[in-house]
Amino acid sequence: MSFVSQIFWINLILFLWFNTDVFINYCKLFRLNKLFKVNDFDDYKVNNPKADYLNFLRIKHSSFIVELFTCKPCFCFWVVLIDILLFSSLINLATIYLLSYISYKILNKYVY
Repeated sequence: MSFVSQIFWINLILFLWFNTDVFINYCKLFRLNKLFKVNDFDDYKVNNPKADYLNFLRIKHSSFIVELFTCKPCFCFWVVLIDILLFSSLINLATIYLLSYISYKILNKYVY
């Protein structure tokens, strides 16, 4: 897989995770509400209508793993690392991480 396609796939994952509620919808579809605290989030959202799922996790279920999944640079790093291990070599880690994260920030500012 080329650098450019890897960067676009990583950006897609980051976009879906941080800018949409697709995860919540799939949890409801596959009945994983209890496992991922989606019902608790729905109750929380009644009193806090502008809250999103990641902020809810940070506030109500704070832990090291939650911090990794809710921190944009951290989540990007782990997605890039998995991508690198599957499709490339570790030599490309810094390049793909920096280009992915910078392009996500630029797209997030001007497009999303």
